[in-house]
Amino acid sequence: PTSDDITGVLNHLDQMVNFLVEEARDGPNPPQGGMCPSSAGPILDYMLMEGVLDRLFQWSLYTGEFLNNLKLEQLRIYEVLVSHSNHELLLQQPFLRPLLHLLASCADCAPLEVEKRLVVLLNTLCVCLSQHPQLLEVFFSASSDQGPARFLIFSLLIPFVHREGAIGQQARDALLLCMSLSRKNQGIGRYIAEHSNFCPVLATGLSGLYSVLPRKLTIVADDWYRLTHEDIQEIPELAMFLNSLEFCNAVIQVSDPMVQEQLLEYIYQGFLIPVVGPALHQNTMEEIVTATSYLDLFLRTVTEPQLLLVFFRFLLTERYEGHRILTTLISRIGGLSRLCLVTMALFRTLLDFNCEDIMLELVLKYLVPCSHVMVSQRSRVCDVDLYSCAAEKFLSLVPACCSCAEDAPTPLSSLLSVEKVTRGGSLQVRSRRPRRSFSGVLGSYEAGDAPRGLPLSQTMMALNGTSVPSSAPKGYTGYHLYLADARSGVRSTRRACLNWSSSYDGASDLNGVASATTRVEAKADDTKADDAKTDEALAEDCSVSAGDSGIFVTREWSTAAAGGKGGFDAFGSPNIGPFLGVLLARLEMMPQNDVYTNLQLTALIGRLALYPQPLLRSFLLSHSLVFQPSVRSLFQVCVA
Repeated sequence: PTSDDITGVLNHLDQMVNFLVEEARDGPNPPQGGMCPSSAGPILDYMLMEGVLDRLFQWSLYTGEFLNNLKLEQLRIYEVLVSHSNHELLLQQPFLRPLLHLLASCADCAPLEVEKRLVVLLNTLCVCLSQHPQLLEVFFSASSDQGPARFLIFSLLIPFVHREGAIGQQARDALLLCMSLSRKNQGIGRYIAEHSNFCPVLATGLSGLYSVLPRKLTIVADDWYRLTHEDIQEIPELAMFLNSLEFCNAVIQVSDPMVQEQLLEYIYQGFLIPVVGPALHQNTMEEIVTATSYLDLFLRTVTEPQLLLVFFRFLLTERYEGHRILTTLISRIGGLSRLCLVTMALFRTLLDFNCEDIMLELVLKYLVPCSHVMVSQRSRVCDVDLYSCAAEKFLSLVPACCSCAEDAPTPLSSLLSVEKVTRGGSLQVRSRRPRRSFSGVLGSYEAGDAPRGLPLSQTMMALNGTSVPSSAPKGYTGYHLYLADARSGVRSTRRACLNWSSSYDGASDLNGVASATTRVEAKADDTKADDAKTDEALAEDCSVSAGDSGIFVTREWSTAAAGGKGGFDAFGSPNIGPFLGVLLARLEMMPQNDVYTNLQLTALIGRLALYPQPLLRSFLLSHSLVFQPSVRSLFQVCVA
């Protein structure tokens, strides 16, 4: 055919579509029992009976250089008709057969304009499938010998999953609709998990997108310690990666359990271990700082508990070149200022999850034996400071030059008459809010963004990542706002820890935690094959709380990370663990630290102090508890 022939056909097709749309808009609704040619309008009836669409497709195959133009027009026709007609039109063979043939022909490479129109049509079809699941009988075949053709719509969408722009977003939206269908139809879930390349493409796509991220960030501000929403907008590659990560998060939320399990394993084995692990151990300081800030951002972006659990397992159990990743990260708190800042921000993010596994691995497993406390004092671990003597003791450390009579806060003894102290009332932080925005973990402000005109106390709260209460009673001062925010944090963290497996009071949990660690030590020298089996078994033993608190309670694998003797190698030797040790050592260097390091350091220690567990509370806040001579408390370090 000549170009004039093609132009004439396209004009006639355009007029036909306009007539069909008008007919569908003005005609009566078809009966619910099904659409047959006799129930359609005269134009649609004629088109179906004469097989116009089938003839058009067959003719287009012989148009040579005009093939893509005709494909583009046919895709548009189907998209318009599906959007404006009853869904039962898709059950008619004169309409369905050429549609499937056209989709199958688009599996090969096509120009960008054809791809855009194809994704729009696929998205429209997925919307119809989600609204009318009975159409699955048409588009999904239960037989196992058809390959990608078994679920053609789904297979055609996979190549666009990591595409930029509107075409990628429409493809991801359509795939999510397919994922939601997999929960309703076990056959679809099994097909996606076992017979499609969807999960490998997602995981390897994350690796590919990570590889194009900037290896070094241009950092100007001295107080910079984490990536903010403004930073993301300036790095298109990072925004693209986060889109794919959020898509993985959404897939795990809505998909069939078989798909969830496989995708999580691919992310763990195909992205975290081979990509993130080496990235955290690069050669230059700038690259390590960048990789650490990326990991912190990823943790703040993910909201699905099962995906978070995979990140936690990676941080708590994996090694790189024989060294535990967690141990390496802890040691960096004592490093140079910039590396120290981003590492403390990462641990602050981890603490905000209120995760028992994380706290057990960082702190509690070292405190459980009570080897840091004198034997005669161990019965006092659970004592509660009802009269806030510890608070007064800490406040007494404030230099006289920093306080004046008119600005002095209300004595704590008078505050007790207004608000009673409850038993077990240790400081706790705000429960983690839903984090759809990238700066949501720390609250309303980021470092360097403290609003002008705020009182000093509010500015410090903003820099430390503590939100200033917006609905405080009239007349509240900055100090009262600070107290209100602290009390809110105490309550929310206590609620978040209610589902923990132990109270960690120094008595009831010693045998259980120690025996778990002993079992772990026996497995430390197993082969890699045995380790893989262990990981699989441990994953099955994990029980995840689905509540809003964000708590994850696993019975064994958090201590399985130790691979060494951890905090239980000798119950009689004083040991507070590397995490508390490096924090106190850094605190001891407070006069030498810069102000931004001290802000992050005090915020991190304050976050730890908000946990209600007696072991941690007594170590950080009790000034009267007598420790072993080789162990110094927080108060003693501050005094020194």
